[in-house]
Amino acid sequence: MGWDDFHRRNRAIDAVLDYAHRTGQTSLPFEEVPEVTTIFEHRKDLFLALQAKWSRTLAGYMEYELYDDEENSGMNSEYLAEVAWNNAVARQPTLRRLLDSNEFLLIKGRWAVSAREFASSS
Repeated sequence: MGWDDFHRRNRAIDAVLDYAHRTGQTSLPFEEVPEVTTIFEHRKDLFLALQAKWSRTLAGYMEYELYDDEENSGMNSEYLAEVAWNNAVARQPTLRRLLDSNEFLLIKGRWAVSAREFASSS
């Protein structure tokens, strides 16, 4: 992927998050955001891109909490991970909401056809 593709993907992800934020939509805005269907072939591709964005966001907060020696020395890592998670959610609430609302898309390493299939797999 070249820089142009990278920037187009990021603009599409930002457009999805903006749309979901404005509308309160919890399903993945795929057809609703025109540039998304030109960048991502399937909903699962969009979901994975959103998951990658979340991972980068959370990793940044984890690194900050774990290596901020002055403020966090002596704190246990589970507590620091919780702080990092909460900070990442506060920074990206729409992203987290979309991921939580659409986790049914992935079942045991494969993509679910529907929420019903997800429910019956538990």
